[in-house]
Amino acid sequence: MIPRRLPAIGYGPFARMSDWYQGWRDGRAGIPARPPQGAPPRPVSTGHVDMLVHRAQDALHHEHLHLLAEWDDQEVDGGRRENRGLGAARIRALRIYEHTSMRIAAYRRSLVRWHRHGVWVNDAMTKDRLDRPSWAFPLPLAPYDDPSRTAAGPTGPGSGKVTLRGRVISLRPVTVFGSAAPPADEVLPTPGLAPRHFRLERAADGVRVRGFGYGHGPYIDGRIARNAVLRPGGHFDVGAFRYWLLDGGDALREIPLGAVPARDADEVTLTARRCDLIVSEVDAKFKDKPRLTRMSFVQHAGDLLAIVGPSGAGKTSLFWALLGELPIASGEVYFRGLDLRKHSGQIREQLGFVPQHDDLHTTLSTRSLLRYAYRLRAAGRAGSDARIAEVCRQLRIEKELDKPPSQLSGGQRKRVSIALELLAEPSLLMLDEPTSGLDVGLDREVMAALRDYAAADHAVIIITHWPNHLSIAQQVLAVAEEGRPVYSGPPDGLCPALGGADHADVMDGIRADPRPKAEAYAASSAATVRDAARQARAGSAAAALVRRKRGAPAVLAHQLPVLIARQAALVAARGTARSRETPTISDWVRRVWSRVWLWAVPFGGAVLTALAGDAKGLGAGATSSAGSLNLLVTFSMLTGQALTYSDLVTEFPILRREHRTGVRTASVTLSKWLVYAVIAMAQALVIVWGFTRIRPGPVHSVMFSPVVELWCDLGAMTITAMSLGLLISAAVKTLKQAVNVVTFLTIAQIVFNGVTKNLSDEPVASVFAALLPARWGLAAAAASIDLRGIGPGAAPDALWRHTAGQWLFDLAMLGVMSATFLAIATVLLRHRLTTPDR
Repeated sequence: MIPRRLPAIGYGPFARMSDWYQGWRDGRAGIPARPPQGAPPRPVSTGHVDMLVHRAQDALHHEHLHLLAEWDDQEVDGGRRENRGLGAARIRALRIYEHTSMRIAAYRRSLVRWHRHGVWVNDAMTKDRLDRPSWAFPLPLAPYDDPSRTAAGPTGPGSGKVTLRGRVISLRPVTVFGSAAPPADEVLPTPGLAPRHFRLERAADGVRVRGFGYGHGPYIDGRIARNAVLRPGGHFDVGAFRYWLLDGGDALREIPLGAVPARDADEVTLTARRCDLIVSEVDAKFKDKPRLTRMSFVQHAGDLLAIVGPSGAGKTSLFWALLGELPIASGEVYFRGLDLRKHSGQIREQLGFVPQHDDLHTTLSTRSLLRYAYRLRAAGRAGSDARIAEVCRQLRIEKELDKPPSQLSGGQRKRVSIALELLAEPSLLMLDEPTSGLDVGLDREVMAALRDYAAADHAVIIITHWPNHLSIAQQVLAVAEEGRPVYSGPPDGLCPALGGADHADVMDGIRADPRPKAEAYAASSAATVRDAARQARAGSAAAALVRRKRGAPAVLAHQLPVLIARQAALVAARGTARSRETPTISDWVRRVWSRVWLWAVPFGGAVLTALAGDAKGLGAGATSSAGSLNLLVTFSMLTGQALTYSDLVTEFPILRREHRTGVRTASVTLSKWLVYAVIAMAQALVIVWGFTRIRPGPVHSVMFSPVVELWCDLGAMTITAMSLGLLISAAVKTLKQAVNVVTFLTIAQIVFNGVTKNLSDEPVASVFAALLPARWGLAAAAASIDLRGIGPGAAPDALWRHTAGQWLFDLAMLGVMSATFLAIATVLLRHRLTTPDR
C-alpha cells in the first residue's frame, strides 16, 4: 500500500477573511451570550466553531475509513508498509487538525476583540474542541494556540504513559528474519534489511543469534551480533525496534526503542511525550577550540527542532558529535534510550545527514543517483523503484528523475539531496541549511515536508539562518558562541525569552553578550535534562548475556558491486556535468572528447614515441631502443596518474556524506581501483598497438610472446601509477595540491627511472629510485626485451637482466607498490572522512 498524497491544505486569504468576519459578526451580536451572575459554569461555544469542528471530525473519520479500506495483511512486506500507511495517515490527520485549530484561533481572536465581554469569552470558550482519534494521535498533541507552548526552556520527559501492545513472534527451532517472506520466516518492519538478514537458533543454553554480516543489526549492547547466545530476559535491537526474549526462550516481543516492557506481559508502556534525543551537559573541543559548551536540550518524538544562532557559533558541531566525528569530552547523549558512547555505530545507522551544499554526482541522472544510494543503504534491492517513486512524490521531483542534477534548479537539487537520505527512512534526520538559496515559497514547502516527516514518529533537526517559517517547527534551540545553548522552546517564545523585538535583535543580543543568557538557561534546564538523562540511563541498563565469536562481514561484498557499477557509470558519463537540457555544438564536442581522451592520449603518445625513434623500433640493433622504451614507460606513467589523481579529492564531499551512512572506505577505494585497473590495462594495450602499427615491436621475451610481455609491463606500470595517483588524491585537500604533487613525482620518476640517469653506480640514488614506480616499470620492460643485449650503450643495470626470475621480480615489485599505495590511500581517506572539516 503506497500512501495517498494529500492535497495541500493552506489557510488562504478567503478562509481567513471568513473567520475574521464571523468573529466580528458574532462579537457585535453578543454571541455567545454571557450567563447571569450565579449561574453554574458551563462550556461555551458558537455556531461557527461547531461547524469547523464538525467538518474536521468528518474529515478525520473519512481518513480512518480510507486507511482501513486499504489495509492488507496479506502483503509480503506488510509490516513495513503498514507502518508507512499509518504514518502517512497520521500526517494527513495532523494537517486537518492544525488547519482547523488555526481557523478556530483566528475566529476566537476576532470574536474576543469585538465582543463586549471579550475577557469572559476568552476564559469561557473551550480551548480545544477537536477530539483527537487514538489511531492518528497516539501521543498527546498540543493544540495550535495552547499557551503551554509559549514557555521558555526545554520540555522535560512527559509523565503520562501510553499503553502499547507489542507483537509477539513465536520462534521455530531455526527462524530466519529478513525483509521478504520467503525466504525469511518473519518479516521485520525495518527498512534496509536483506531478504535473509539473520537467524535465531534455539539451543539448550538459550537462543543463538547468527547475523549474516549485512549491517543494520541485530545489535546487542551496541555491537552487531554475528554469533551470540541470548538468554531469556535479554534483548537485541534491529532498526527502531527492540526484541526481548521471553521466559521460556520460545518467543520474542517486538517493542519500539524507548518503551519499558514486562517480560511476559501482554502490554508495554511508552512515555507519552517520548524523549527521542537527550543531550545533557555535553562539552566538546576540536584542536583546543571549544565547539560545544554545556550543551543541553531534550527533543521529543515527532518534533521538528530548528537550531538558530550566529555564524560560527557551533551549530554544526552538534551534528558532528552525533555522527561520531567530534569526540565528546564530557556529558551524555541518548537517542531513544541508547547511549551514544556505547551504541555509536547502532545510532549512526538510524541517522540521516543532509549537508548544506548539494554534494551530488552531477553527471548521473537523478534516477541513477537515487538507485545507487538506495542499494548502498539497503541490504536488498527489492522495492527500490517503489521507494524512490514514493519519496520523489513527497518532494515533488518525480518529473525530474531522468535529468542530471546539472540541469536542475537550486531548489530541485536541494530536494534531491534530501531524497537521498529519506530513502532509508532515518529515525533522526539532520539537515544543515536545507532552505539556503530557496525562495520564500520553496522554503515553506521544504519546512512543511520536514514537519510532515517528523510527525510520522521521526525526529528532525535543521540548522537555519532564515526566520521566515520558523513557526512551522515545534521547537527552537538558540546557540551562542562556543556552542552554548541560550534557549530551547517553542518558536513564539524565542524573542520574549531573549529580549528581542525580532529575530535580528535576538541574534545581535546573543552575539554581544551570550554568557549571562547561557548561564540562565543552564540553571533553568539543568533539572529537567538531568531527569530525562536519568530515565534514559535507567532504561538502557539492562544487558544481554552473550558469547560472541568473530564472523566475516558481508558489508564489503554487498557494497563493492554497487560502487563498481556506479564508478563505471561515472567514467562513461564524463563530460555531461555542464551539459544543457538542449545540447549545443560545444556540448557535443565536450561529450565526444571526454569519451575519446581516455584512448586518444595513450594512442597519441605511442605515435609520438614511434616517430621519435628510429626505423627498427624495439628490435635488435635499434640505436634508440632505450629512448623509445623510456618514452613508452613515461607515457604509461602519465596516463595512469591522470586517471586518478583528481578523483578522490574532487569527490571528497560526496564520499564524506556516504561514509556517514555506513559506506566503507575500503569499498570506495577498492571499487575505484578495480575500474581504473581495467581502464589502465586497456590504455596499455592501446599504447602497444599504436607503437607496433608504426615501428617493429620487441623480438626477445622470457616467457610469452614479446608483444604480450610488453603489454604486461606497460599495463603493470600504468596500474601502479594509477594507484599512486589514488594515494595522492586521498592525501591532499585541494586539486591544486594534487597537481603540484603529481608534477614533482612525474619529474622524479623521469629522472630516476634508470635510463635518464645511470643508477648502476649510484647506491644512494638507487635507494630513492626504488620507491618510484617508473624505476620498476622500466626495469620489467628492459628485462623482458633484453635491453642490455639489443641497445648499444645500455647501462649494465642489475634490474635489467634478461631472465624470467628478474622479470617476475620486477613485476612483483610493481604489484607490491600498487597494493601498498592502495592500502595507504584507504587509511588516509578513512582518517580524513572521520575528522571534522574545521
